[in-house]
Amino acid sequence: MNNTIWICLIIASAFVNFIIQVRRRRLHQELMQIGIQTEARIENVKIAWWIRGLPHFIIYQYQIGDTSYERGQVLSEKQFQRLKNAHTVRIVYLTDDPYISRVIEDKEPLP
Repeated sequence: MNNTIWICLIIASAFVNFIIQVRRRRLHQELMQIGIQTEARIENVKIAWWIRGLPHFIIYQYQIGDTSYERGQVLSEKQFQRLKNAHTVRIVYLTDDPYISRVIEDKEPLP
């Protein structure tokens, strides 16, 4: 491949990464502004060997009405240490799409 193709691929990759980061920030803001808080049951907290640099992962389950949701989230080392022996975790989810949720810290302001 010539240099022009490589440059185009690098620019396209950077653009896609930028769009993903913007979407993540928007979802986080939306969750913290209008999300609903609930407790979720921790199904598993484990080391995620397949994620480089972020080796801890949680799987949690929560019930909204008659529907059960199961989600996973990467944890920091601090979150992992706090949750590895816990049975429940606080989460926040969107009422329009309860599948969109995230673990919230005790110190985070609630919606």
